[in-house]
This record gives sequence, C-alpha cells and structure tokens, in this order.
Amino acid sequence: MYKIIAEVSKVMGVCHAGFRKGDRIVVNRPRIDMKQTNKICIYALQSLIPFIVAMSSEIVPSKAPHRKDGDPMLGITHVRCPDPGQCYEGGGGSVIFKIIREKL
Repeated sequence: MYKIIAEVSKVMGVCHAGFRKGDRIVVNRPRIDMKQTNKICIYALQSLIPFIVAMSSEIVPSKAPHRKDGDPMLGITHVRCPDPGQCYEGGGGSVIFKIIREKL
C-alpha cells in the first residue's frame, strides 16, 4: 500500500476553494488524512480519485516498459482540477496537483 499526496504545484486564476502552492491533500486509502490535509474541494477530488485509487495499491506491471515501474498509471505526475473557471459569474481558476506516491 502507498500513501498518496496531491500537492498544489500551481494555481491558475482564482481558486475558490482557497488552494495555494504547497497545499496538500493526503490520502491513506481509503481515508483522507484530515490532520495532514490543508483543504478539500469536490472539483479537485473528481480529478484525483481515479489516480489515488490506482496508485495507492500494488499495481500489476503492464506491458509498457517505457513507463516508470512498467505501469502507465505510475507515469502520471500531475493532475489538473476541472474547475469551470471563467464560465460562471465571478470567474474561477484551475489548480495543478503534483502526485506523490509514498510506500507505507
């Protein structure tokens, strides 16, 4: 099992959830570690959950030797939240999260 850390590496525009560079969402599957997590946003979680689930387990190596550890999912290092941004009144922004995988 692995702990997954989604750390904000960049904020574009205005994040209405209040994320700033360096903020983290820390997941010890199946729970979000609230003591180590700065903020939670449903837009961000929507993007992160598929990667958190896949990356927190031991993944059977695929036939993609050009990727880290042989699995394409492990080659993912950044995920962008799908905040709708400027399409609603008051604007918005988008956040880029760096995905960090730590062995438990």
